[in-house]
Amino acid sequence: MAGGWLLAAAVLAIPPALQGCWRLDDPDHKDHHATLYISANQLVERADWRPATVTVRIERIDRATPTRVHGLMSYPERGGLATFATGLSLGPDGLGTPPGMLRVSEGDAGSRWYRRCPAKG
Repeated sequence: MAGGWLLAAAVLAIPPALQGCWRLDDPDHKDHHATLYISANQLVERADWRPATVTVRIERIDRATPTRVHGLMSYPERGGLATFATGLSLGPDGLGTPPGMLRVSEGDAGSRWYRRCPAKG
């Protein structure tokens, strides 16, 4: 383990703490709605700013901890690939993410916060 990160050369899996259903809850995106489903090997997002649901593929994971992953996650767009995220982390994460919230980082494009979907009861 280097600097608290596990090297994940052969592992393309999202840590269990990050998996599940998440809803957009970001003060910078108050007028938008999105739901993000994360499994061990893919992400699926339905967002009101996208014309269709996107299925995100994990291209690579460079570093991972039980609550954080850094790498490249992309989806098909206009005959090519678009970056969906370069990192996922569960707060508190040292990046300013509130406790229990998920930060989806898009490199230079910024980040969005999500809160767990309410339990179905």
